[in-house]
Amino acid sequence: MKMIIATLLSAAISSLLLYILNNKICGIFKEIQRDLRNLSNKTRRILRFSGFILAISLSVFLSIRLDISDVKCGIILGFLISIVDTCFENNVIENIIESNE
Repeated sequence: MKMIIATLLSAAISSLLLYILNNKICGIFKEIQRDLRNLSNKTRRILRFSGFILAISLSVFLSIRLDISDVKCGIILGFLISIVDTCFENNVIENIIESNE
């Protein structure tokens, strides 16, 4: 339960920080988003699913190998998931802000 809460909080905070970094400060993910936008929907879905699997695998590997706690593992997983979401323009914070405008 602690890992789920840590993952959700970490993903929300990381999404906000990545949104600010990408849209307000320097546009760090703009080129990646443009390149991914040019792919077909099927390819995008496969790559996004692969990104989630890679994020989960990496956090589980680090948890086992470095013997870190569930909370730290959740923070890492939340950050990695927010990076994948930002690359594929599915950032939760960005969607909320754009829907209000």
